[in-house]
Amino acid sequence: MSSDVGTTTRTLSDETLSRRRYFREKQREYRRKLIADGAAIEAEVFHLQSILDGLQAKSLPSVREARDSKLSWRSIAMVFKSEAHRVLTDRESLVTKMQVLESLKRAMQNFVMMNIAAVTEEVVANTRLFCTTTADGAFMNTLQGQFVEADRLVLVFRQVEDDEVHSCHFTLRQTCRSS
Repeated sequence: MSSDVGTTTRTLSDETLSRRRYFREKQREYRRKLIADGAAIEAEVFHLQSILDGLQAKSLPSVREARDSKLSWRSIAMVFKSEAHRVLTDRESLVTKMQVLESLKRAMQNFVMMNIAAVTEEVVANTRLFCTTTADGAFMNTLQGQFVEADRLVLVFRQVEDDEVHSCHFTLRQTCRSS
């Protein structure tokens, strides 16, 4: 019996020790979590304080009133000066953005004019007029005539040297190739 009592006592003490060890670890984890949360909160406070300082520096100074409870000329001048500075800053950014957009628009227009072959075709009865822009920027007016007879078909191609109706764009050059 005495050996049973020793075994049970040892078992109870082992359970008690393991329970104590478990709760000790839980307490340590809880304390570590509190320390980590505190550090995170301090970092957040520091960050928000820096944002607040920046916003307060940008905000308008307090308005001082004159003796007769009207606004002083210094307060009005300060407000005008800060607003003029803000407007100039906004204008600079808008002008820069506008210049970027203008250059993008010009580049897009040049791309379209140089890379997309604009072939316009005008058809009247048995003739066709082709207005073509080549890849190297040359503009050509070509006239095609198609004449059908009983036993033959005659195709005539002529290049129009100058056509006031279908003139080329000022950035292109008109070419006439004779063969």
